[in-house]
Amino acid sequence: MVEFRRDLYRGTAADYDRFRPPYPPELIDALLTCVRGRGRALDLACGTGQLARPLARYFNAVDATDQEADAVAFARDKARRAGLAHVHWRVERAEDLDAVGAYDLIVIGNAFHRLERSTVAIRAHRALLEDGVLALVWANSPLRGDAPWQRAANRLIDEWRRQLDVVDRVPKGWRSAVDADPSEDVLRRAGFRSFRRDEFTASTHWTIERLLGFVYSTSFLNRAVLGRQQSRFEHAWRETMAGFSTIDAELSFALETARA
Repeated sequence: MVEFRRDLYRGTAADYDRFRPPYPPELIDALLTCVRGRGRALDLACGTGQLARPLARYFNAVDATDQEADAVAFARDKARRAGLAHVHWRVERAEDLDAVGAYDLIVIGNAFHRLERSTVAIRAHRALLEDGVLALVWANSPLRGDAPWQRAANRLIDEWRRQLDVVDRVPKGWRSAVDADPSEDVLRRAGFRSFRRDEFTASTHWTIERLLGFVYSTSFLNRAVLGRQQSRFEHAWRETMAGFSTIDAELSFALETARA
């Protein structure tokens, strides 16, 4: 089994919340049409709450858990300031979910591949009400693509990862491991059924500074990884990206749902 570090996003909460594009409203609408009850929802591996907060408008109670304490603290404070008193935040590994028949909906945003998938699937199935929904929500990176600015940005990022000797922060072979045992198969073994996948796109425009903030929201080259080299990286980044007058990207999102 491929194992990811438990501190991949430590220190990224403010950048993650500010610079990660939100899930499109069309995706949230499609998710809600799958759910028959609106009592309780759970956001597993919630990060800074990109799913918990929009779902809070539609559910009587929302629980949100993440293993990284700083992300939970950031999310809790933002929800408090927004008056979302019915969202309950706690530091907890997704693999430690311990509930039976508690939720109408469980969501996992951009994280299922990093979890112990079989364990989480079994525990999520047990935690859902009959006919409840598990939703895996995905978003790609604006850095993914073959536009000249994307190639230049990725060359620079790869160069700095080698310089800092942090190329192994994300385990090698994780993609092939997921391909060898697709998520649908993992969920099917746990007892899920009625699988569906919907895809969405959104065109986004990026400035050099906003894209730099996105880099700081990643697991592989954030501020904590750069440390004292941050200012040098920022100089190299601005110098590299200054030649591109247009920095546009089409982001793709996916919603995969299954019923208990």
